[in-house]
Amino acid sequence: MGAPGPHLDEHIWAYLAKILREQGFDVIHVNKVDLIVTPDEEIMEYEVGEHRAIVTFNVRDFVPLTAQYYEDEKEHYGVVATEELSRGELQNGSRPF
Repeated sequence: MGAPGPHLDEHIWAYLAKILREQGFDVIHVNKVDLIVTPDEEIMEYEVGEHRAIVTFNVRDFVPLTAQYYEDEKEHYGVVATEELSRGELQNGSRPF
């Protein structure tokens, strides 16, 4: 078993996690671990405990949180912050190469 994969934030289509798991990726969505409507700080703490990177559209909150982790010399496993994509774009972009 390889390293843990990414964790998709609540604003990302939950079905994308299923599509990616079907393609062999170790990915989970916040709704599968009861983190919906959870403060971002708690989500980041959960990710650290699971050794996962968070994938989010929430640049406004997670970029400063990541900077704070850096300033506090706290370890984390990454934040992939991207512009919001539609479900169709996510689904079409998740096809195997």
